Amino acid sequence: MAMPIKGCYRAVEAGQPGCPVLLAGLKEPLLLPGALRRCSWPALSWADLQVLHREHGHRKVALRFGALSASRTPWEGQCERLEDVQLGDFCKWLVDQEAPSISHRKDEWWGYCSYQHFEALFEDMEDSNRAAANFAELLKEKPSVPGAPTLWLGSKGARTPCHQDAYGHNIVAQIAGEKLWLLFDPSSSWLGGHRLPFEDSSTFTDLDPLEEEIPQRFTGLRTTLHPGDVLVIPRHWFHAVECTSSWSLSLNQWLDAPGDAEQRVHEAIARCLASPLLEVRPEGWWLNPDEDLLETSENIEFLMSALQVQLGREVSASAVHAALLRAATRPEVVSSIVGLVASDLHRQLEAEDKEKYVGRLRVTDYLCPPSCMS
Repeated sequence: MAMPIKGCYRAVEAGQPGCPVLLAGLKEPLLLPGALRRCSWPALSWADLQVLHREHGHRKVALRFGALSASRTPWEGQCERLEDVQLGDFCKWLVDQEAPSISHRKDEWWGYCSYQHFEALFEDMEDSNRAAANFAELLKEKPSVPGAPTLWLGSKGARTPCHQDAYGHNIVAQIAGEKLWLLFDPSSSWLGGHRLPFEDSSTFTDLDPLEEEIPQRFTGLRTTLHPGDVLVIPRHWFHAVECTSSWSLSLNQWLDAPGDAEQRVHEAIARCLASPLLEVRPEGWWLNPDEDLLETSENIEFLMSALQVQLGREVSASAVHAALLRAATRPEVVSSIVGLVASDLHRQLEAEDKEKYVGRLRVTDYLCPPSCMS
């Protein structure tokens, strides 16, 4: 389990109770304590796990499990996974009831039924059961919604590694239990953003704030969501999340934000560049589960579509392909990449040397404890 969070954090600002949020101009995350009390969502009944079990326990979900003893938040591909488990079995496991399909001991593992898109989870229901959680009730303006909500159900210690979402504002509704959120400004380059593991529209970080202290000269935001609370996260804010109660249930909704169209060009280029390097990958976790690699021609088609929206005119796939190749191989671009590769390798070698040194100290202490020196 994580040590107490260390570093300089200030509390997320709380909005006025009962006051709908105006997303336009929102610069920092905003906490809405008890905001769900004025909502009449059917999903609020799922705060009773027996209701969720009774209504939807037959549905099949994917689960991931992480060791409670781990000293670093695992990437999703490093977790142990179970596919096609009945949601009802996971509900039983969460409250220490017998769940034959799950063999993981709850005192050794955390479990997470994460990122469950309503479109897939409730595909047999009208409008993918969107009516269960109408996030528009929380907003002043009529939002542009790219998809249905997403469900997150986890045990104590279940985590999401620190990352930045490429698109949209994020609204999180805490239905049951408690969940810790650590948040960082989009300009927080000191977190060490990167795309390994690779997942479409996610940038992960070298620094793991759930386990590591953030540098003294930097500041983050933190809050713990309680049942009925809502957290509004503006576009591009980094965040790391951990369930802190015996079990936690939350729903979230991404909303379109200005700049998303331009960001789709960035994401399409990132996929074009990353895909060839992921085809033969030394370790499976380099590509997040459920992420598909596409052929170069398909990646170019995605990039072409994104560029046509940005430019407001049609361009051919061959022209896009040629422009990308020229841009990626410009001498100044290659020189920049060479410097970044060397810097990254230097950091890795320093970390390995430090670990070897610490290991030698442990062996020395074992062979000759401090008391033998007196």
